[in-house]
Amino acid sequence: PQYRSKILGLKEDDFEKYQNWALNYYLSGIIPPEIKAQSSSPLDSSLTKEEFFQFSLSFSQLSSDVQKELALHVEERIYTKGEIVFNEEEELNSLVLVQSGEIELSHYIKDLSVYFTLDKALDFDVLGAEELLCHVPSTLMARANKKTKTLLLPKNIFEELMSTTDFVVPLCISLASRLQSFNKFRGKTIQSGEDDVVLGEESMSSSGTTKVATLNLPEEGGRDTKDPIRLLDKVLRLASQKNASDIHFEFFEKEFCVRFRVDGTMISFQKPLEREIGMTFVNRIKVLAQMDISERRRPQDGKFVFKDDSGEEVNARVSTLPARFGEKMVIRLLRKKGSVIPLNRLAPDKKVIQFLNRLTEYKQGLFLIAGPTGSGKTTTLYSVLNKMDHVEKNILTVEDPVELDLKGINQVQINREIGLDYSQVLRYVLRQDPDVILVGEIRDQESLQMVFEASLTGHLVLSTIHAANSVDVFPRLLELKARASQVATSLIGVMSQRLVRGICPHCKTARPLSSEELALFESAGLQVGTETFYGKGCEACLQTGYLGRLPLFEFWENDEQIQTVMMKEDMELLSQTIRSQPQFQPLLHYGLSMVARGFTTFDEIRPYGLLRQPLGVRQAA
Repeated sequence: PQYRSKILGLKEDDFEKYQNWALNYYLSGIIPPEIKAQSSSPLDSSLTKEEFFQFSLSFSQLSSDVQKELALHVEERIYTKGEIVFNEEEELNSLVLVQSGEIELSHYIKDLSVYFTLDKALDFDVLGAEELLCHVPSTLMARANKKTKTLLLPKNIFEELMSTTDFVVPLCISLASRLQSFNKFRGKTIQSGEDDVVLGEESMSSSGTTKVATLNLPEEGGRDTKDPIRLLDKVLRLASQKNASDIHFEFFEKEFCVRFRVDGTMISFQKPLEREIGMTFVNRIKVLAQMDISERRRPQDGKFVFKDDSGEEVNARVSTLPARFGEKMVIRLLRKKGSVIPLNRLAPDKKVIQFLNRLTEYKQGLFLIAGPTGSGKTTTLYSVLNKMDHVEKNILTVEDPVELDLKGINQVQINREIGLDYSQVLRYVLRQDPDVILVGEIRDQESLQMVFEASLTGHLVLSTIHAANSVDVFPRLLELKARASQVATSLIGVMSQRLVRGICPHCKTARPLSSEELALFESAGLQVGTETFYGKGCEACLQTGYLGRLPLFEFWENDEQIQTVMMKEDMELLSQTIRSQPQFQPLLHYGLSMVARGFTTFDEIRPYGLLRQPLGVRQAA
């Protein structure tokens, strides 16, 4: 005989849904109802109350007359995503029958202020039988994970059914299955009580194996915002809403303070809080970031992921440091989506974009960006990599840590705990047939030599280094024991970068220029009018007058003339040669051009030492 077979592949989540339906159909001995062709899963079919009792394992052995009578006594109830079905310590008055959807069962761990997820109830599952049988309050919390349809069977009807063998035996099977599920799911998931934080499975990435947490922020209303758990939720949401780069938790002798870093400036969150609230904050974050909650004497690092109000995923990188009055905690926030700025939007200056575009066309050589920590160097390099063809080129990054996920690019994270430092990783990266290599930072002589080796053997290498400006990069490389010949032959270009705050467009206001300011513009060769701009301060910019940040650039390309001077190691002559390039523009001049175009203010240029004397430009309107 001939046989014809058809094999279907199902995702794990879909399998669980079909499995529950198939099991109930099989054990009940009932042929399932017809499912419309357009339905994507059995969950899309609608069952009447009577049909539900026919196909439910717990009720399938009852006579049709009893099933019809039960249908008259049940109440239909639909729960929205995140809605509580019943709480711990709650007296139940009915048996909960799941028609469609998903309900999560969790137990509260008081010491850690988190919910421990035990099981999920799917179609045809029955909840509350144990509590009704034992006449005790619920020991678990039940919450709908999605829109869920249920039937509520009154307690007195349930007690009458307990005298029926045709109901008791299937119910025992159901309860035994639930107990087995508890054992299966134990230790798999931890869920936070008030802000829906769920630690998921280990996620694999090119940067290593990490455990992440997912934060689904609940809707406002119905909860006391003075509760520490709820207040922490508010802090995370507000920080993301205000585009904070960092959240600071700080303990003092009698109080606890929360501050945000927004556009490079520290801003306090509300007023000082009680120290006990701070302890709850720190312990909760430690749990989410998979850190040792009992360790307070040593610094720790960790990370988790949460979703903000818009549904965008935010990477949270956590660092703790023991201080006199308690652990100081800093949470660095990195948006997962939309964080790589397109190269053509990186700066409002065409010369900068053209310079970086030329860089992407090089096949080999070394490009360096200089600047202090937090000056946007990595952001610029990410924009350059994002411009390159990921299909035709093999691009690898070596970072400490990996700050953002780059699609189509292999990213490797440094792990010094196992001896995986820059120099060691670079040795193996060179065996991976790379076209382009991004090295997070050149920190020592050994890693510098590996970078030179890579750039001189047919690879384009991009990296960062700490130097005061682009001209000072050459002497900095010599300090790291580089040979002048290495630098001259491998270096293709250098850029120096700073970040300043941009004027808030919502409260941007014109004011007259002073004579000193006009003189500065003239010294930079800039033709301006009689006015400049500043921000008066408004709700959008938190009354600071600034919103967002703007990069300032200084850059030059290597050529034969510069190479010749490098070989002589004449620093003064090298500075003159670089500054004589037609496209070279010092940071001060670039900053002044941004002021002239109304993007930033004189006050923003001064903190970086570009303007030595205060100009008093922030005036009242």
